[in-house]
Amino acid sequence: MLKPHLHRCRSLHVDAHLSSSLPFIYKTFSGIEAPYLTSMELVCDAYADDEYDEDSDAELDDEFNPRLTHLVIDGKNFCRPAEESNCWIDRRMGLNQLTIAQYQGDEYEEYSLKDFLDSVYLMVYPSQIKFEGLHFPRYFHDDLDYGFMIPFVQFEGASKEFISGISEFATFSHVSVLRITRCPLPNLHNFLDTTETLILEDIDSTVDLLDAVAAWQGENLWLDRCHSLSDVFLEALASPILGFYPCGAMRRLLLHRLPNFSIILLKEMVEGRNALVHYNDPNWKTATGFGPSISHLAVVRCGIQKLSAQDEEWFRSHLVEFYWGSLFVSSLQSVTDCMNPVP
Repeated sequence: MLKPHLHRCRSLHVDAHLSSSLPFIYKTFSGIEAPYLTSMELVCDAYADDEYDEDSDAELDDEFNPRLTHLVIDGKNFCRPAEESNCWIDRRMGLNQLTIAQYQGDEYEEYSLKDFLDSVYLMVYPSQIKFEGLHFPRYFHDDLDYGFMIPFVQFEGASKEFISGISEFATFSHVSVLRITRCPLPNLHNFLDTTETLILEDIDSTVDLLDAVAAWQGENLWLDRCHSLSDVFLEALASPILGFYPCGAMRRLLLHRLPNFSIILLKEMVEGRNALVHYNDPNWKTATGFGPSISHLAVVRCGIQKLSAQDEEWFRSHLVEFYWGSLFVSSLQSVTDCMNPVP
């Protein structure tokens, strides 16, 4: 049904419940020219370990070779062509945004985490990449060492083993934004040294939030629906260990849709980290080298009591910018501009 129309399509979106219901791209679209196609999304809710209906022995025409800039693709459509040496996603494509979603390989599967990283490594690096709902069997390889230059990386619903393997075997030396949504937070050492903005969303209450972020040395921290955040976390941010604060370079903090916490401890956190700010200097807002001192703080839609006028005045006198409420206003939008999700 799609084939006669692809030659004039600019975008294609296919939505299915199971991944097995999606077309198998390099066979279904084999030999079709799509000169105007720049955006393609193959979206599914869940991975299904069923074979595709296409005859695996079918004779293929010329390869499908669109010039995509935006691609959302299910795991099988990404992995199977690489297994069969028919990968239509390559360096020629010029991708800007890539999402790979829904793949749950079992321990007996031949296609491993190494094979997956090989496939990603052979592509031109997009500016944004998202790994969603992925798990691959992990075999031990002493020689694994991948270097990726991708500015925006997101994990969503990925397994602990997948994230740990990516962090251990791959170096992301140019990541400016790392976004983690509905995932465990294992060791992220290959990300945290260089990530300027760290976004944690919908993190389970069993996760030790402080342990996950303490070593991070970026500037912008966004905590959204992190269910384990508590007064203990705020106390830790205010307490240096051997002269060093957790999140030692942090200067902008966004607290969004979080459980109840103490305003008193929030003030103590700002006061402690900003102890070296010279508030008597009329130019302190521009003359201070922020981090660990806090310059920007936003508290949005959190389950805490109404802020008193006195407390609001205190925060505004100790921060370059402070926002409390339900919507972003003013220049705080500039803090979130670099935190936009992968489409």
